[in-house]
Amino acid sequence: MSSWIDNVFDEHGFTEDGKTVAPFFTAICSQGTSSPATQTARLHFVSSVLWNSCPTPQLPILPEVLSRQDILTELGSLHIPRDMRYAPLTACLILIAAASVNASPWSRIKSSFTWGGGRGQADSSQWAEERELGPYLIRSEFPLQDVHGLVQDLGDLQQDLEETLRLKCQPESIQIHLFQSKRSYDQYLRVRIPEGINRQALYVPGTDPGTGRIYAYRQRDLETDVRHETTHALLHTALPYVPIWIDEGLAEYFEMPGSSREKGHSHRKELRDAIRYQGWRPNIEKLEAKRKLLDMNGKDYRDSWGIVHFLLHGPKEARMALDIYFEEINSGAQETPLSKLLRKRIPNLDQAIIDHLK
Repeated sequence: MSSWIDNVFDEHGFTEDGKTVAPFFTAICSQGTSSPATQTARLHFVSSVLWNSCPTPQLPILPEVLSRQDILTELGSLHIPRDMRYAPLTACLILIAAASVNASPWSRIKSSFTWGGGRGQADSSQWAEERELGPYLIRSEFPLQDVHGLVQDLGDLQQDLEETLRLKCQPESIQIHLFQSKRSYDQYLRVRIPEGINRQALYVPGTDPGTGRIYAYRQRDLETDVRHETTHALLHTALPYVPIWIDEGLAEYFEMPGSSREKGHSHRKELRDAIRYQGWRPNIEKLEAKRKLLDMNGKDYRDSWGIVHFLLHGPKEARMALDIYFEEINSGAQETPLSKLLRKRIPNLDQAIIDHLK
């Protein structure tokens, strides 16, 4: 370790362990000099931390072949104190990008690692096909001709969503990774997003605006899964914040092909049966109280779809309330609960939803 880093350690009293790495990031990024020696020292320390050279339980072990977007997403998910999380880490990444690629610490990074535009090259030996389609970069372990309909649907999905919701999506780079099997999906995610291996498909928002990654594996519902996760990705480029229940309700709605969205979803029959045999009634306030994905169960997905269907295909007052709700979210102000906007315009709201769905 260089004398420059030694001086910073001595000045701030830091040691290389899990408790002091985060504040050291702050200190190392505060140094203003940009001499080659300093760049090399910074590279040495940052690469040693990122690649687990020092015992840091708060930092994940990162694979050697990652794109720029992979690194940004991984760093955005670090479990370190919130007030230390983004600014110092981003600053360190800028330092790495600015330094000479000939510096010795880069010997541990494969040549496929790239910082260009968020579309870094992946290990080409893994993918049978790669294709760019508008803002999407699709990487697949099987020929995309096998899912030709899905690829075509993705090309139309943004326009459908914008026209239906009267929103403007602004995707920059959405990477879609398609795996041949559950096994290869699990192997890929285990070192990147281990909590995702229990899900059939996964959307991970990027740290840059308009970016994100989608993972799914080949099975009967692959096309539905990818449309669902891509809806999440697009919605999060149109709105600064999407409440979990309406996020999932809209994803359930748009996961169907365009011709089947209004009448073709299995949730329609499920809700009709629930109304007829179980006395089902909607409870928007209960859905609004949910803050985490883990709070949502199967019936919550179904009920969210039903309310979204009412908003999009029900009375004009419902659609007006949704438009106002989105406008308030986009304004940055504290939004009025959608339930309140609806009940103000539709006094007997619960019965109106039941009548619409049955």
